Amino acid sequence: AVDRAIASYQSALEYADSDSEKQDILINIAMCYEQKERYKNALDALKRIQLTSPFLDEKKSQLERLVKFQGRRLNR
Repeated sequence: AVDRAIASYQSALEYADSDSEKQDILINIAMCYEQKERYKNALDALKRIQLTSPFLDEKKSQLERLVKFQGRRLNR
């Protein structure tokens, strides 16, 4: 179900008219990837957002930490 949601959001992104709509869709994509523990994909989605905000900056930092942690855990 989450994979279908990601695909739907990716399609919706092509039709988004405003930066605000694109931001909302990319946040939803990031949340879906985060739910699947695909933190790098979630971070990549957030990095595509042109606007900045304290929330987005904090979320990017959190995902960067999770990507590093996940990488270390996989290398053991």
